[in-house]
Amino acid sequence: MKLHRHMKKTIVSVAAATLLMGGIPTLAPLSSSAVHAEVVNQAATIFKDVKAGLWAEKHIAKLSLQRIINGYYDEKTATYSFKPNQSVSQEEAVVMALRFAGLEKDLDSSTDITFDESFQVTKYAKPYIQLAFDKQFLDKEQEYSLAGEDKANNWGTKPATREWVTKLIVRAIGEEEAAKRLQNSESSFRDADAIDSKYVGYVNAATQMDLIKGITNSKGTSFEPKDPINRASLATLLSRAQHQIEVNYEGQSTGIVSKLTDKEVALYVDGKETTYQLNDQTAYYHFQTENSMRKQELIEYGDALVIAENGVAKYVEVMGVEKKVESVVGTVVLYNNEEKMLYLLVNGKPEGFLTNDQVIIESADGKVLQLADLKRDREVTVLRDKFRSTPQTIKIVVSSAPIVSTVSGKLMSKSNKLVTISQTTTTNTTGKLDTYYLAPHVAVEINGMLDASIEQLVVEGDADGNAAGDVVQLSINEDGQVTKIKVENRSVEVLAGVKAFFNKDLPNYIILTDAFDKNAKTLAFTADTRFDMNGTKLDKANALQMLNTNVNVKVSYTSDKIISMSFVTEYTGTVVERNTVDKTLTFKLAEGATVKLPYASYGNMAMPIEKRGISNATIADLRQGDTISVGMNMGQLQIMNVRVQATEQMQITNIDLANNKVTFRTNQNTTFTQSINKAELLGSTGLKLALNRFKVGETVNTTFIGNEMLKMQSIDSGN
Repeated sequence: MKLHRHMKKTIVSVAAATLLMGGIPTLAPLSSSAVHAEVVNQAATIFKDVKAGLWAEKHIAKLSLQRIINGYYDEKTATYSFKPNQSVSQEEAVVMALRFAGLEKDLDSSTDITFDESFQVTKYAKPYIQLAFDKQFLDKEQEYSLAGEDKANNWGTKPATREWVTKLIVRAIGEEEAAKRLQNSESSFRDADAIDSKYVGYVNAATQMDLIKGITNSKGTSFEPKDPINRASLATLLSRAQHQIEVNYEGQSTGIVSKLTDKEVALYVDGKETTYQLNDQTAYYHFQTENSMRKQELIEYGDALVIAENGVAKYVEVMGVEKKVESVVGTVVLYNNEEKMLYLLVNGKPEGFLTNDQVIIESADGKVLQLADLKRDREVTVLRDKFRSTPQTIKIVVSSAPIVSTVSGKLMSKSNKLVTISQTTTTNTTGKLDTYYLAPHVAVEINGMLDASIEQLVVEGDADGNAAGDVVQLSINEDGQVTKIKVENRSVEVLAGVKAFFNKDLPNYIILTDAFDKNAKTLAFTADTRFDMNGTKLDKANALQMLNTNVNVKVSYTSDKIISMSFVTEYTGTVVERNTVDKTLTFKLAEGATVKLPYASYGNMAMPIEKRGISNATIADLRQGDTISVGMNMGQLQIMNVRVQATEQMQITNIDLANNKVTFRTNQNTTFTQSINKAELLGSTGLKLALNRFKVGETVNTTFIGNEMLKMQSIDSGN
């Protein structure tokens, strides 16, 4: 049996046949379902004994292509084997460490090398060992001493133990100082006492750098320091250690995926784009998992590592979940066909966007458009890369018809379809009247009021004696429709976190106080005052009756007149202050009102708080600026529970269409499965999507309220 180097170059020396590496066996394999929904069954290496799904498959595949490890060739069967469970000798481990560090080219085989008589190594390994001494991978004095203590075994052919190899690799990546610093740190392994004192710091350093994790069973996690390291284990250790060292391996490039098709992947590196062919033999991996994945899980515009031969990608690894793209909103100025440049006005300044024939142009509802549809003053959203010196445009999304003019006047009449204003600038209302149709989903803006509607607009001379109605500014689009109505002569104030009292002797008034029975205020009802309970409309009689069971109200008013009174079971706002002494929580509503309320306690139990990613969260886990949902006690002004809103970018690792569940991997490399029954599912442009439009491996933006998902939005330009 002869050893071939990466299928092509035959190594003549039989002794060199064992110079194959592995990684750390203490690393438990991750489930393939952690990153994809179906198992990839095709083995990623040429080795017949490295089956698809082997825990070290990824690392063996990578290191063999990097020509750090070799394989055994059987001429009778014309097959290659790796022998993953075979132990590695000390001199073999040194050879692999030097190849890993890219130092094999520095070997000096011309010099006659002599070691101490007790220090026995093979002739082939001598220049490697000498180089390892020169590069401080090995401590010559210490290794001589170890050889002298074990005269029954040759130093070179002696099986390398896990603790010995760990020291070798930590020194190879230049982390000697880290090992010294951690020499007296406590180890997490249950068999830490078995680690030789001269290796403790190195094992701790390797653990801290995630090079080793240990073998976990029912008794706990152990390191087994005196066991021989096998080839699969050493391959894994060296593969993971590559994150700690920069080596330019032949045929390997790391960059950004600038183009991805079924047959090609282009990598952008240092201003140059190189295209590689993909075929059935290409192996795909993810930096956060061990097993191979599907081609469909590659992330376009994300970081990737490619190892290629003759222009064909043999190994592709996703190296990050962030897409190097950004969205820019602006209005069209012009398109220069000669330059292939789209010019927009962005935040009041002109900016150019380079385009090409591959740029996708579509409307907000997904309709395919052409360059001719990019009319001047039309609002567009441009998706472009952010890794080129001159960013390239990927996609252009055209918004609805733009605003082309505004007009102001007194509001004379209103309906769900039309508004009429008088454009006169005096108190005389006999001037010319103009009537306009309303665009679908017209926006109404009243300072201090969220989600204002046509109903809240005040018409000149209404039933409540408002002789002076609203002065409004109408925004008109190119179709002559009103898209927005802005009230210019009044604002709305909001009182929240208050309780209401009704006095029958004052049937048209309500008395409001805060949670501490201070700051009383009396406000008047009008014929247009709206009442609701969590969005459900109430009439005045039912609303006043409800005060017997729920005193919590939020009131919006102008002057002393109530526009709306809402019975509140939940508030949404941002944390301003938490006081654990007074047991109060202060938060600010989107309308601008600041609310201070006491929170409940339940004997020795804290108030329930939900914050995604934190089990058993407490009031101390609330941070200033956190967006929260506050559950109220209906009978008094008191907070009963808090849920924290969180927005986080995650990667989809599994999709369960049958049960409407998705498994995610967070930026902290943790995974969890989430029901998305109540979540809004959106594409990158904001259009609603079905769950089957998302794919495993895709990066999404998620929004949670406590442990409940509210929204999942794709950042994939193709969605």
